[in-house]
Amino acid sequence: MTTMIESQTSINHYAAGKFVIIGVRQARGVAMAQLTDPETLACYRSALANWKFRGFMVFSRIAEEWLRKYLKGMSQISFAHMLHEFVEDGGEIDQVVETRQEWSTYSHLYDLRPTVNGQVLYVETLLDSHNGPDPDDSIITVVNIHLA
Repeated sequence: MTTMIESQTSINHYAAGKFVIIGVRQARGVAMAQLTDPETLACYRSALANWKFRGFMVFSRIAEEWLRKYLKGMSQISFAHMLHEFVEDGGEIDQVVETRQEWSTYSHLYDLRPTVNGQVLYVETLLDSHNGPDPDDSIITVVNIHLA
């Protein structure tokens, strides 16, 4: 099995609703293809950059429930903001071929592994660009969130 070093940005959330970037740390992980395609990356980053506006990042029922149950006090908007900060500060986005039947209309899944309140999360997302690779028309769906 091939392994690689993957960077993660540690982010702590505190009561005032601010995120403090601790820095980039290295962790060993299983090799996955890092998202490097410039068009897809531009679409993903554009959707993340719109974190404060509703509709650019949507949450599945499962992701909503996990967020509500395990990250009490963190709204969907603050979670979207955290993911934006994670990527802006060097956090990696892994591109994984989607194999699950219920998501078969998507070719890839995009995984992020931010650290929140000292715990590494595994965040599974889909990227939807309705009109092809258009950064201004991209939506991220958070499919699932769980501990890594």
